[in-house]
Amino acid sequence: MANSGGGGEQLDQDQDQDHAGDVVVMKKGVKSSGGSGGGGGGGSSHQQWSRTREFVKCLKTLKRPTETKLQTAAAMATQAHRKHYKEVVAILEKTFKKHAELRAGMLHLLEFIVKSTKEACKDAPEREPYSDRIGNILRTLFAQIITDGAEVTSGNGSETDEVRRARKCLKRWEKDSIFPVDNLAEAGAALNQLTTPGARAAAAAANEAAAAAAAAAPPPL
Repeated sequence: MANSGGGGEQLDQDQDQDHAGDVVVMKKGVKSSGGSGGGGGGGSSHQQWSRTREFVKCLKTLKRPTETKLQTAAAMATQAHRKHYKEVVAILEKTFKKHAELRAGMLHLLEFIVKSTKEACKDAPEREPYSDRIGNILRTLFAQIITDGAEVTSGNGSETDEVRRARKCLKRWEKDSIFPVDNLAEAGAALNQLTTPGARAAAAAANEAAAAAAAAAPPPL
């Protein structure tokens, strides 16, 4: 799969060391907020995906993404698309939210995964699950870029690289029909809303209130 998701941005050619030991283990039954979109070729398996650790470790190398790293991670997701696509999307969502330093690489990876799996399912395109599943979480992912404290604008008032990168991805994905149009529109609307004056502060306040409420809640019996 040559240059499946490069989209004109230069990928880092240096090799990044593996983050040994920094592996998030996804438990059985974990659910993604990806909704019910996508065919998935028969639904998810009750057994945990055997390559969960390997996939998470692979994602942790995307702080400095290269073509090889992206193709490796996308190939793993494609191989899992029939029985474990829900786990793959859940891992992508959790990692994107938790690790801001990986997001630039992961934005590339989302595109790589969809293109790779569409190619694998070209004889039965209805069995390709990722465009709908990932599409359903785009709004959450793009909102997270802002609400976790990333600066919206730089000192001169222009948008930061992270926000500009998100907008560039949306334009490219729309042009190449990577994700459903409705999902792209929702993600764009979330980004626009959160980059208006005062919106970031309001989102941060809401997050703080939610955290305070959670801390004040009585412990489970």
